[in-house]
Amino acid sequence: MIIAAGRSGGSLVGRALSLKPVAFIGLISYSLYLWHWPILVFQGMESSLWSGVSVREGKLITILVSIAVATLSWKFVESPFRAGRMRMPRPVLFKVAAATAATVATAGIIAVVSGGFPSRYPSKAIQVASYLDYDSAKYFRDGTCFISSEYKYSDYNVSQCLHENPLKKNYLLFGDSHAAHLWYGLSTKLDGVNLLQATASGCKPTLDQPILAGSTCKQLMNYIYQDYLPSHHIDRLLIAARWQNEDVSPLSRSLDWLKGRGISVVLFGPMVQYDMALPRLLAFSIRGNDQAIPDEHRVNQHGLDDSMAALAEEKGVDYVSFYRSLCGARSCQEFAVNGVPLQFDYGHLTKEGSLLVAQKVLLDGELH
Repeated sequence: MIIAAGRSGGSLVGRALSLKPVAFIGLISYSLYLWHWPILVFQGMESSLWSGVSVREGKLITILVSIAVATLSWKFVESPFRAGRMRMPRPVLFKVAAATAATVATAGIIAVVSGGFPSRYPSKAIQVASYLDYDSAKYFRDGTCFISSEYKYSDYNVSQCLHENPLKKNYLLFGDSHAAHLWYGLSTKLDGVNLLQATASGCKPTLDQPILAGSTCKQLMNYIYQDYLPSHHIDRLLIAARWQNEDVSPLSRSLDWLKGRGISVVLFGPMVQYDMALPRLLAFSIRGNDQAIPDEHRVNQHGLDDSMAALAEEKGVDYVSFYRSLCGARSCQEFAVNGVPLQFDYGHLTKEGSLLVAQKVLLDGELH
């Protein structure tokens, strides 16, 4: 559509695309496509290419360097080849290409066999980084009470996950993976409570589902809202998810629906999150002796947390703020216990992290 709109050259689009800086980006676009990714990757590895700058400054430098390297590549490699000034006999070309490919493949194999040259990092950093391969299935109850993308709605075990105990209070943990990672800690720390679970990957626990929501999510949400909650008594409904700003409105309507049916709700706010896996950031931090690295990569959701807290107060439901529980003025808790990260990826809790968060929530009196 852009090409069609600018085909005549006289339209606004055509004039914009004809500007020299825009046309130049078009000229170097293939080289830019090839070069930008390795530069991004190496910079992302503990700011390997340039350090001592903020995350925002690092991103700007990365863009500028990518354009500069792509320009050199276009001028001295791509253009001469296209113009036929760097032609070589076909047998020689194939030999050079084969030797280059073999060299790169050998280097890759050595890196894989050696485990990524772990000697580059202190032993403590390697221990922390090992959580990048963390298996959370058992603690999320994946495949039974948490339906990840590998499963379908029929795999949800209603009899096990929604089994009520008449001798205890029955709480229902409801939401996506950011609800599922709370199950282990809450089920362990909540005395006298039988914790039920209805969770699915990427599934917002709202009455109105997004248009692009998967069928598994829609089926589970429909079952809980339309079948289960109207016909069963739940002492408390614990709602948690990987919240975004656009979730506030549908969440508000859902809370009205629940309140109208006399269901007691505890709303959990956004979990502290990072723009890359926390164990990786901690390994970089230990290696570089720079404790500020995780904080620099933390996603700022304080505004969303405040909005959700205000919504909870307006609707008369209890609210759990992870930012209040886990964060101080400048930094947030990064380890659950010594050597064990609070989270094993950008935001999901380890087993120890789940226990710690549950303990903090209970001590703060936000859940009882």
